[in-house]
Amino acid sequence: MKTCTSCLQAKELSEFGKHKAGAGGLRPTCKACCKLAWAAYVANNKEKRAQGQAEYRAKNKEAIRAADQAYREKNKERELARGAAWRAANPEKERARTAAYRNANKAKDAARKADYARKNPEVVRAIASRRRARVKGVGGSHTGNDIKQLLQLQKGRCAVCRIDIRPAYHVDHVVPVALGGSNDKANLQLLCPTCNHSKSAKHPIDFMQQKGFLL
Repeated sequence: MKTCTSCLQAKELSEFGKHKAGAGGLRPTCKACCKLAWAAYVANNKEKRAQGQAEYRAKNKEAIRAADQAYREKNKERELARGAAWRAANPEKERARTAAYRNANKAKDAARKADYARKNPEVVRAIASRRRARVKGVGGSHTGNDIKQLLQLQKGRCAVCRIDIRPAYHVDHVVPVALGGSNDKANLQLLCPTCNHSKSAKHPIDFMQQKGFLL
């Protein structure tokens, strides 16, 4: 047993924290009293602690950034879940935060978007197509993976002239959106730039007959 020098109560040794310089290697005050003392200190020294923390962060930016990065790498799933939960609970704050970041880092944001577009052309095409479909008020949607699968199904060739389109291709609505065609993946085909520009907003039967096909 040990008597706490603060509350003057005799308590089990397990109720005292360890301290090398203390008698028996334990603190003179019990854990409960230490907790109360710390809470009182925090409450009475908010400004002082905030200033100290700000000064520490200013002097140790790189070390803090490295520690944060190491923590995020070690706890990826937990951090992703936490971030998703916060964004879902604070949509307005998230929009304001991202808008402020983009405004403060326009060149960096533009470079990031350009790099993403270069690495994910199918996704960018799908997003642009959905946007056009919304403007015209038509239904249906598709994803970047749908376009990748369509390229495989067409064996990398134009649906009309059959040339190799893997270096460059256009996503075409078989029945044009302007004629009421859906933006669904079932209404898509991949054409070479020449065939797509030639087809434009023509009905597919009219276009194919113009190309000499017997339809």
